[in-house]
Formats: sequence, structure tokens, C-alpha cells
Amino acid sequence: MSKILETVGNFISSFFQYGENYFFAIICFALIVKLIFLFSSFKYFKSIKISDALRPEVAKINRKHKNNSDKATQEVTQLLMKSGYSVFGGIGLFVLHAIIGALVAFTFKYADIYLKYAEKNALSFFGLDLTLSPVQLFLSADVQYSGLICLVLFIFAMGLQIYVDILMEKKLVTDQASADKIIWAITGLGLLFAPSALSVCWLIFKLFDLGTYVYVVKFYKATFVPAVENDAGKKGSSKNK
Repeated sequence: MSKILETVGNFISSFFQYGENYFFAIICFALIVKLIFLFSSFKYFKSIKISDALRPEVAKINRKHKNNSDKATQEVTQLLMKSGYSVFGGIGLFVLHAIIGALVAFTFKYADIYLKYAEKNALSFFGLDLTLSPVQLFLSADVQYSGLICLVLFIFAMGLQIYVDILMEKKLVTDQASADKIIWAITGLGLLFAPSALSVCWLIFKLFDLGTYVYVVKFYKATFVPAVENDAGKKGSSKNK
């Protein structure tokens, strides 16, 4: 584990030259991570557009098996998979974010061991100590600007997490409300008790996700033509020949 944290620390420290503060280093690190996993993010948000296009067909299946919810779920899942929908994409993306976030949190918790240039000035941003959690900052005797900045970071990071999930929930044909609430609780606790560096990292992750979502919704066109119509179209074209 120490080797992994050392590697993460060295990677984050490599961006230290940009602004000579770890606040900017975390932003660079988070952007690079999101660019590396851009394909996974894009595929998941593309699935949301596919899900929206399949809504009429899913409604038809639910009406067909209104007295057999298991059969309806099975057929809907098969339809989604055949159409290229990533059923576990959202959870997988969250787990990936959570693992990277945990590594960032532990790296900054033990900054003196795993980060280069770990002087106090380098680890503070307008008085906000990136190694302390929001809880620690607000329980300290001297909150001032650091507490305010931490509060803003926490609210924006947590708010973006919820906002992106709500946007997706409106497009999805699958019900993920319960899973989203569990994820919100885990995220909220994590951001409250982990070093505030995690709030910075999570904020960038969610801003990037929001940008990806907007891009996919605007430019990616997802349509669904039932197999029956496909067959009819093929027969018609063969007759014309």
C-alpha cells in the first residue's frame, strides 16, 4: 500500500510546478485522471442516451408482462445489453472515482511521507489546509477563511454529485434511486471526514462528468428501431430488387 501511495504522491507532486501549490497540483492530477478514463465516462453517458431512446420499447415490455415483474426485468435487461447499454457503468464509474479519491485522501493525510515539497505553504490555499478534513477545520478554534473555502468546496462537490445523478435519473429507464442515495451518503461522509484535498479532486471529477454529460446529450444521437421493423425493412428492400 505504501508503494501505491508513494506512486500517487509522486504523480501529484509532478504537477506542483504549476502554481507551486498542491491545490493546483490536485486539479491537474484530477483532469489527467479523467482524460485517461474518458472512454469509460463517455461510454456510460452514451448509455444514458440509449436508455432514453429505449423508453417506448421498455414501456411496451412492461405492459406485456405487467403480471410478471421478473420476466419484464429479464427482457428489459436483455434489450439494454443488446443495444449497447452499460448496466453497471454508473456504479463502476463511482467505484473507480472512490478508489482514486481514497488514494488522494490517504496521500494527503500522510503528506509528510508521500508528498514532495510538503511545506505548510505548499499544502495551504488561502489558509485552507488540504491535509485537514472539513470536520477538523470546523472543530478547530480558528476557522476564518479556511472554513469558508472548505464549506464552499464541500457544497459544490456534493452538489455536483447529486445534480449529475438527478440529471441521469430523468433519462434512465432503470430505477437507480436507492443506489444513488447510498452513493450520496458514502460521498458525503467521505468528503466530510477525508482531507479537504479530496473535495478539490471530487469537484473536478464531477465538473468533468457534467461536461461529458452535456456534450453527449447535445451531440450523440441514439435511436432504436425494433427488430420487427428491421426485418420488414429488409424484406421490402429485397422485393424491390
